[in-house]
Amino acid sequence: MCCWAPVLVALAIASGAAAQSADDFFDPSGMHEIRLTVREADWLTLRERYMENIYFPCEFEWRGIVKYNTGIRSRGYGSRNPIKPGLRVDFDRYDEEDSFLGLKSVQLKNSLQDASFLKERLSMQFFRVMGLPSPRVAHARVYLNGRYAGIYVVVESVDKRYLTRHFGEDSGYLYEYAWDGPYSFEYRGPDPGAYVPVPFKPQTREKDPNPGPLVDLIRLINQAPDEEFPQAMAPLLDLQLYMKQAAIESYLGEIDGIVGDSGLANFYLYGFARRSGWQFLAWDKDNTFRDPERLINRNWDTNVLMRRAGAVPELRAAYLATLAASAALAGAAEGWLDQEIRRMYRQIREAVYTDELKQCSTEVFGVPHACSNEDFEQAVEHLLKYTRERYDYIRNELVAAGCPWPEVNP
Repeated sequence: MCCWAPVLVALAIASGAAAQSADDFFDPSGMHEIRLTVREADWLTLRERYMENIYFPCEFEWRGIVKYNTGIRSRGYGSRNPIKPGLRVDFDRYDEEDSFLGLKSVQLKNSLQDASFLKERLSMQFFRVMGLPSPRVAHARVYLNGRYAGIYVVVESVDKRYLTRHFGEDSGYLYEYAWDGPYSFEYRGPDPGAYVPVPFKPQTREKDPNPGPLVDLIRLINQAPDEEFPQAMAPLLDLQLYMKQAAIESYLGEIDGIVGDSGLANFYLYGFARRSGWQFLAWDKDNTFRDPERLINRNWDTNVLMRRAGAVPELRAAYLATLAASAALAGAAEGWLDQEIRRMYRQIREAVYTDELKQCSTEVFGVPHACSNEDFEQAVEHLLKYTRERYDYIRNELVAAGCPWPEVNP
């Protein structure tokens, strides 16, 4: 190769990157294709030690744009798998100044806990349409060293770039909730070590996490007098916004979220830098769409924040109003959500059918098994059934509670 070749290659990559953006990377209108090049020995080690967060170098390619010196590792909690590993891709692993289309990292989810491969994307789209921030999600065929490694759900990372895009700042305190056992905002005393780095794991300001304000928030959630609870919380947490997110998760049948069956799970919490207060951020929604008759006040008695907020009439009314708005958006049979399920299904069906490595787990921590195309079809049919039955169930619950019901898609 001539001495000018590396320069020409670099120019070609730069030119391709200039014509594309992160919005293109997460464009939901079609299937994407991602190609990873990894040393075979490294890939074997990653699969053998899939429960460990060991990084390996790779080349990452999308639409002819190649990002060299990228780091990948196994990812997930209940979804870790040696046959079809979920992958975290860090474009800045070996150079903190590196990025890919402005992205520092992305998640390639194996969808082990969702045989439909659609829950994450549907849920995050639902959040966005309802006016709350959520990660961008797309689907991609992933090839590893030229071999088809299966369909993956590509999810935007919640990081500084994400914060800037949604809030116009990134210098606040971002925590990822790292589940390590049932916890529902109980006050554990003033010691910051009881909260940080577990279960609240710093994702910004890691060397100076300053957990004091987080401890103050949790103390206030527990100790503010009942008659003063909304006013006391107002400077630290927008309770109307919190109830909105909780209601959306309820409509989607989330079992593993901010009012989950095993305590808090799957969210980020951001403390703003330019103004006071905190905000919950949606994350990891592959355990939605479970039971269409899931109670609308499930776990309110065990979740400290939800119990106290739900006891305030205007906040409870806001929660019920969001459930009604969610139903208005989703619709019943042949409504918006039904149509989105069918559209996405047509888009991914071929990629799923040809994925010979796909794995399924019917329970959150169940034993995975080879996922058949019949499993996929049944999972999609369950989504359609859920959509119809959840709409009817929520309508009946709200009418029984005396709430106005929007006459949509009867």
